[in-house]
Amino acid sequence: MMIRRVAAALSVVVVGVCVGEARSQCEPVWLPGQGTAGTNGPVFASTMWDPDGAGPQPAKLVIAGGFTAAGNIDANRVAVREPASWSGWLALGSGMDGGVLALTTWNGSLVAAGSFTTAGGTPANCVARWTGTAWAPLGSGVCCGTSSTFIRTLAVLPSGELVAGGDFTIAGGVAVQKLARWNGTTWSPMGPVTGFSSSDVYASVVLPNGDLVIAGSFSAVGGVAANNVSRWNGAAWSALGAGVNSTATSVAAMPNGDVVVGGYFSSAGGSAANARIALWNGTAWSSPGLPAPAGAYVNALRVTAAGDLVVGGDFTAVGGVPAANIARRQNGIWSPLGSGTSSPTYTITELPNGDLAVGGGFSSAGGVNSGNLAIWSSTAWRPVGAGFNADVRALAALPNGDFVAGGDFTLTSSGAASFVAFGSGGTLVPLGPGLGGSVQALAVMPDGDIVAGGDFGSAGPLVVNRIARWDGVQWSALGAGCSFTVSALRALDNGDLLAGGYFAQAGGVTVNGFARWDGAAWSAFGAGPGIGVRAIAILADGSVVVGGAANGPTFEPRVKRWSGTGWIPLGNVSGSVNALAVRPNGDLIAGGANLVPGSHVIRWSGTQWLPLGTGVDGFVHALVTLPDGDILATGEFTNADGAPASRIARWDGISWAAVGAGFTGGANPRGLALAQLADGDVLAGGSFASAGGAGSSRVARLTPSCPAAASAYGAGCAGSAGPMTLGAVARPFVGGTFRGAATGLPTTSFAIGVFGFAAIATPLSSILPQGVPGCSLLASPDALLVDLPAAGAVSTRLGIPDSLALVGAQVFHQVAALELGPGSAIVAVTSSNGLALTIGAF
Repeated sequence: MMIRRVAAALSVVVVGVCVGEARSQCEPVWLPGQGTAGTNGPVFASTMWDPDGAGPQPAKLVIAGGFTAAGNIDANRVAVREPASWSGWLALGSGMDGGVLALTTWNGSLVAAGSFTTAGGTPANCVARWTGTAWAPLGSGVCCGTSSTFIRTLAVLPSGELVAGGDFTIAGGVAVQKLARWNGTTWSPMGPVTGFSSSDVYASVVLPNGDLVIAGSFSAVGGVAANNVSRWNGAAWSALGAGVNSTATSVAAMPNGDVVVGGYFSSAGGSAANARIALWNGTAWSSPGLPAPAGAYVNALRVTAAGDLVVGGDFTAVGGVPAANIARRQNGIWSPLGSGTSSPTYTITELPNGDLAVGGGFSSAGGVNSGNLAIWSSTAWRPVGAGFNADVRALAALPNGDFVAGGDFTLTSSGAASFVAFGSGGTLVPLGPGLGGSVQALAVMPDGDIVAGGDFGSAGPLVVNRIARWDGVQWSALGAGCSFTVSALRALDNGDLLAGGYFAQAGGVTVNGFARWDGAAWSAFGAGPGIGVRAIAILADGSVVVGGAANGPTFEPRVKRWSGTGWIPLGNVSGSVNALAVRPNGDLIAGGANLVPGSHVIRWSGTQWLPLGTGVDGFVHALVTLPDGDILATGEFTNADGAPASRIARWDGISWAAVGAGFTGGANPRGLALAQLADGDVLAGGSFASAGGAGSSRVARLTPSCPAAASAYGAGCAGSAGPMTLGAVARPFVGGTFRGAATGLPTTSFAIGVFGFAAIATPLSSILPQGVPGCSLLASPDALLVDLPAAGAVSTRLGIPDSLALVGAQVFHQVAALELGPGSAIVAVTSSNGLALTIGAF
């Protein structure tokens, strides 16, 4: 069919195009992803900061805590964002090497304090200010000679002095007791150094009259008895009545000067009615509502511009009103903020528009994936950023460029998504009611339906037994499903589905780990492979190969091929096979755990398994074949061929190479899934927070820097079967195969695939008298491909030589149809639109 002529012609073109590029110039790059919804660690402090005061810059929200990433950037414990546009997070230099527990603004600068020893790489000893370009220490900071030194709270006095409180005994080389003040040049104590009986100062606030109130865990300050709350009037300390009977962790000032204190205490002023939250009016303690439940605590207080009191902490009710970890008191009445947060809140800041930025250690707010930070907007919660709240274990690409993700997650930034979600246009959309448990495998059927397999038993109210099909509207069962976990799926071109896993039965039929669904019933492959199937591959000759792990106490070979009558072991693999891939040259690649001694990724030679180079130093969970035949492997490794490669690496047939900075972030960063999208990009899923140094919450996208393209031009025309249309199925990458698909061809016709190096517009009637008026030849006929259509459709293919000199070169493509009449005479010639193919490299 003259396809060799096309490849040969392209090889000649290599001489005439630009000089060959180095492979490094076409290395793929990681795109910034959705990033972490909020942050990848707890948020302990927040504040509003206007960097230029009365200047044109808007005020910004600053958050701080124990995180190392915010949204799609690396940000060590401090990050900044403009709430008006929410255009993205900014890091302040390289941040801190330890937790940040307090923030404030002082003389226009942002000041951060906590348990860190360096800020921006500069010694800072628990406190530093941002100059606008770098972090600077405040003198020698605070120190007590042990690793437990930290600052928990910051406040600015009317005199302009900065006050720090926490657990330290020395500041700037001067003896202090848990409190110190900075005048811009030196540190000094707050009143007498002796007579301070304290283990910690947790919070502080400046009252409208300029007095300072501190809260914490102490019985005396400056020699004055004070139970966990004390007041400084500029000259001396005094108690607030009988104080509170246990640790106070938060304090706020009401507009009238009253003091609100929250914490772990069970009484204030000696009254048990004032538990966990209490109000001091200058003479007596009272409760702003009924006490919070026993075991609960309040550790965040915010008085809004309207005078409302917002409290956060770890509680289920306030004032007798159910409220999950956050509530508002307005005009003396308590109300919840929607369904609240999933875990404790630590900090509350009011934004300029009246919304509340709430930080803590929670994964969701109002049922939406929020990652430790969320915004309350009058009636609803919204996240800051996007992403999944748990691992992504399976990915599948749809023909239109969308994708499906499955795994352990139950939330995305779009809301609830029970274990499976649809990605389209940068958004994540639940697939109906979702599934009732973890998804471990996905497949896209020829008709576009999606099949999910895993450990679930239901799809909404429907019983599905570990495998279900989504038709775009609803889930349906595949017969009686499978008796145990489904961990591998493969759709066949004829519409059948292969399923593998640890199940003994499918649809009541004994299958022992592997079965076929034909749309109506399940069937077995002999007695089954005898292993827990984790991966399925189809060889060039159509043979089915499965890989997996031992399923029961009896050892079985971990890779087997179906001969048509029985299962044939392929060599001896000692460990668990998690993934299989086939290269264009026919090589079968397996990835997993300890497959042969010292190797986690191997190649089948036809007689034995051989390592790929020196391999990778950790488990492999997924493989994908790139357009040029290279293999991407992802898993838990940090080295490939002895060089750093963080959880993802590329094999070019000779050696391994890292793929950018790989995957980092999160408690246990791993790559668990790979899929190639319709445009050639590769999607990766796992448990990571960052890919290539950019935030990508559990899903990341790798794109070629020398992309391939296929764009339509001209117009097709109609024959007896209607209009003809040509589209790209796989884009033209060097070393790969372009694939196109034309539809609308007459059933009784010959299809001619035209490939050329020029776009033309020649009427078909000027070439053949049967050419239909209005139909044109759009590509120069430098090479032709002849085929017979099936059901009015035909596929076209073009192999691209593996030469980077072809990058950027263009080839033009079209399909013409010669319709046959009685006696096989040509009765009409019609044509499709054209495709301009730009060759790229991955």
